[in-house]
Amino acid sequence: MDKPVSIITIRRLAIIYILILVALSVYPFNMLGHQKTFFYKIEFRLDYLTHFIIYLPFIWLFIRGLNKKIWVSLLWGFLTAVGTEYIQYHIPYRTFNINDLLANVFGILAGALLFLFFIKHKISSL
Repeated sequence: MDKPVSIITIRRLAIIYILILVALSVYPFNMLGHQKTFFYKIEFRLDYLTHFIIYLPFIWLFIRGLNKKIWVSLLWGFLTAVGTEYIQYHIPYRTFNINDLLANVFGILAGALLFLFFIKHKISSL
């Protein structure tokens, strides 16, 4: 029995999304005059909001596209968030930033809460 086209489309979108997350984590955005620094203090910049927004759909795509339970999706979300920052720690032109990691994790948690809210209120667009 074939799966509905929408599930296959969401699955492809989820895979592309994860590949883009990893690619963005290793891409050298600022190599000109780059000075490697490590940020271990908590502060706010606009790029942290970007991290939050980028990770917001993670849970929805994982649950709907890859048919995973919410706790499995949360685990994979946290592993992806930590893994992408860990990779950056070991790349010469990238840096680990605790604020990026926190924004990633908060994006995942907010996405999970939104998903649960939509499920609880039986909003059919999910």
